Amino acid sequence: MTRRRCCECGFDGPPLQGSRGELALRCPQCDADLYERPPRSYAELEGFVRKPAEAPPAPAPAATPASGLVPMLVWGAIGVLAVAAGLAVFVLATV
Repeated sequence: MTRRRCCECGFDGPPLQGSRGELALRCPQCDADLYERPPRSYAELEGFVRKPAEAPPAPAPAATPASGLVPMLVWGAIGVLAVAAGLAVFVLATV
């Protein structure tokens, strides 16, 4: 179940096992291109085992309270400036 086999002919000899199997470029039995279709075990094909490169991504770090503070302050300042500008226009129009 965990022996890597050539996807073309099913060869599962020692040259395809372990770290040597990841370096093999051609199948010793049928000369298939193992770079294009690497040898895989039944467990890898069915998704029971993952290679380290296929590990799920780490979860994103939780947002800190300070990360939302800056945009909130910027939008708050824009709102205050808009209200002040509207009030200035109103005062100048009534004078």
